[in-house]
Amino acid sequence: MKVLQGAMRAVSSVFGCQHGRLSRPFTIQQQSYMVCLDCGHKQFYSMQEMRRLSRKEIKRLLAIEAGALHLSAAAAEASLRSDGPSLAA
Repeated sequence: MKVLQGAMRAVSSVFGCQHGRLSRPFTIQQQSYMVCLDCGHKQFYSMQEMRRLSRKEIKRLLAIEAGALHLSAAAAEASLRSDGPSLAA
C-alpha cells in the first residue's frame, strides 16, 4: 500500500493534481464553482447545464465581463443561447 501511495505522489508531483475529489457546487457573488478537496483549485461550474466549464468557456466569459470582448446585443444574446454557461448563477 505504501508503495502505491509513493507512486501516486510521484505521478502527482510530475503531472500535478488531477482534481478527482471535488466539493459540491458553491455560488458566491454570482459565481458558481467547485473546489478540489486535495489541492484547493477552483473549477468554475455552470448551474444551468450542471457541468464544469472548460478553460475556453471561462476565458471567453471573463473577457466579456471585463469588457475586453465587445459583442453587439444581438450577438451576445445569440452567443448565450448557443453556449449556455455563464459565471453568474
